[in-house]
Order: sequence, then C-alpha cells, then structure tokens
Amino acid sequence: MSYTTDKSETETVECSCCGTSAAYATDVIGVYVCSVCNGVIGTATIGNVGPFIKLGEWHDGEADSEEWQYVDLTLLVGASLTEKRVHGWVHTESRKWLQIG
Repeated sequence: MSYTTDKSETETVECSCCGTSAAYATDVIGVYVCSVCNGVIGTATIGNVGPFIKLGEWHDGEADSEEWQYVDLTLLVGASLTEKRVHGWVHTESRKWLQIG
C-alpha cells in the first residue's frame, strides 16, 4: 500500500519536524507531506494510516539516514474518534517504525 501526493500546489500546514509551513496534500484527506523534509503530518482515522505507518511493527535491521521518514499523525480511534498522537521515524520502504517519539 502506498500514497500519492499532489505536488501542483502547496497547502499551509506546519511541519512539526522542520517547522516549514508548506506541504503537499496526499490522497488521504487530512494527511500532508512536507515540501522541505518529506515528513508526513496531519490527521487520519486509524483505518487510513496504512500507507504511512505500520502500527505496532518495528523495522528489522539497519537503515541508512536516507531511508528514514518523519511521521507525526493524530489518529482518530474508535467510534468516538478519540485523538491519539503517534510520531517518530519510519523506514521509507517497509513503513515500519525505526524510532518512536
């Protein structure tokens, strides 16, 4: 599973990784990719985060710095859509966690 970005225009969304305020929309409503550091930021339901992160799964082995991608998402969980923040670094190919927090 992967995601696409619309790079034809930027949205004003502040990146919690590098602080820039320009990001590209993805095909998942409410989720953006930073135009500077490529970090994934925004809000999504727990069912829509698969293209960005594999919740509860850790990447096995080493990863070069260019294989790391920052993720800071607010997840909407359950029938009441309770907010839960997840942030850290994921492997760009496996989408599994390298570091949380």
